[in-house]
Amino acid sequence: METSLKDNSEKKRIYLDPALDKLPEYYDRDIIKVLTKNPKEVFIFWGVSLSTQDKITDFFQCSKEEISYSLKISYQDEAKNHHKRDIALKAFTTSYLLKFDSPVKNLKAELVAFQNEKFYSTLHSASINLPSNQPSKLLDKNWVKREWILEEGVQFIFGNMEGLQPSSQEILVLSNQEKEKLLEEVVSTGSSEIFGVKK
Repeated sequence: METSLKDNSEKKRIYLDPALDKLPEYYDRDIIKVLTKNPKEVFIFWGVSLSTQDKITDFFQCSKEEISYSLKISYQDEAKNHHKRDIALKAFTTSYLLKFDSPVKNLKAELVAFQNEKFYSTLHSASINLPSNQPSKLLDKNWVKREWILEEGVQFIFGNMEGLQPSSQEILVLSNQEKEKLLEEVVSTGSSEIFGVKK
């Protein structure tokens, strides 16, 4: 027992190490991320490793101070039109807050180094879709109140929640008796195949 207590106390000492109190000023790795802030805004941050910086200076055959960077953005709007934006970056910039008029899809960011007429594609982000700025029309059965159904505020469809699109499904119009029966089935079976759709 004494040995076990001693081992545990030694393991905890790592949290008292002064070296872990401060975050490093620089992470030597290549990274670019697009983080969703809300349906109309994203926060983009990046970092370029020392080895990649060396590759860039070798490519341009010049000093780091002579190289500029830009952020190339591509996305689709709600009408599925494709857009591209080129954002010039000031020296030492490592993040950018990007705003849109409405939620966009297939959003990608690319960090590009350039010098005179030459360009070097440095980092590419994954593609993301911004969330909708409208309430969802799908209601899980566990969130549907009995009075909503009886007052015809909610109609029902059958199907799997994943990939379910109300516009492409046939919505059931039920009588009050059928609604009561369906309610009993939802409660008794706990079926995950029944979902409500707001009118």
